[in-house]
Amino acid sequence: MLSCPVAIDFLHRLFLCHLDLCSRISRITEIELVVGRMAELQIGEDEMERVSQHEHIKWALGVRGSSISDVARSLDVSPTSVSLVSKGRSRSKRIEEALAKEAGFTPAQLWPSHYCEQTGGAT
Repeated sequence: MLSCPVAIDFLHRLFLCHLDLCSRISRITEIELVVGRMAELQIGEDEMERVSQHEHIKWALGVRGSSISDVARSLDVSPTSVSLVSKGRSRSKRIEEALAKEAGFTPAQLWPSHYCEQTGGAT
């Protein structure tokens, strides 16, 4: 019988790991399907990179218990606006900063082409 608290805790942790693994496999499958569809449609590498980045941001938000919709609500903007910024199709410093903070990154880490390095001189 599993009346021992240690065994129950172990089974609970094992179950949570299983759920996390299933979620990650599902996310990887989604990304593979999107990339496959884009390749079929002969979409350029730049667009594929944007979609992969967007999926990465959504994943990072999910890991931290947040989402595109949560960020949109906190800024009082539409989820579409946040998604467009996440995909690199639109620019908003406020949305970029909120997404980066919520996902655990800096804006420069998520959109390096948008932010020049701080090397002492303006570029």
